[in-house]
Amino acid sequence: MQTQLATSETAFRTASVFTILGEAAFTRSQLPDGAKGRPSIIPTVGAAAAFAATVGLLNAAGPDGAKAGLALGTLTSLALIVLYAKRAVDTEGDPAAWPGPKAWPASLILVSFFSVNICFGALLKALDPVVLDNVPPLNWLSLLSF
Repeated sequence: MQTQLATSETAFRTASVFTILGEAAFTRSQLPDGAKGRPSIIPTVGAAAAFAATVGLLNAAGPDGAKAGLALGTLTSLALIVLYAKRAVDTEGDPAAWPGPKAWPASLILVSFFSVNICFGALLKALDPVVLDNVPPLNWLSLLSF
């Protein structure tokens, strides 16, 4: 796996670990026990541990380990989209509070979506770099012409 790709993935996954844990700690401190949408400890720590394992695999396990790490990162990111979507739906909105308690899980859905794209793209590149290097970029403006 390319060093630059491994370095950027490591930085992103490391930041993700702190973001996941920090958001959960902050939101748990703001919502009372038993409140709908309050982060659960086990899925939160599990996702952070999976991203930490992704970093370990990217940096210590060679090319096959890097592919496994990217696959783990992709699956974890997909699971986080589901987890944050459920939290956003379950959280009760407060019209007096802006942006409100739904802002954190809703924002993290977007971050997790980017995470899926980054990880899956890197996984495709790691699986077959020759094929992907020869794919021409999509010209979005050509889609608009009739």
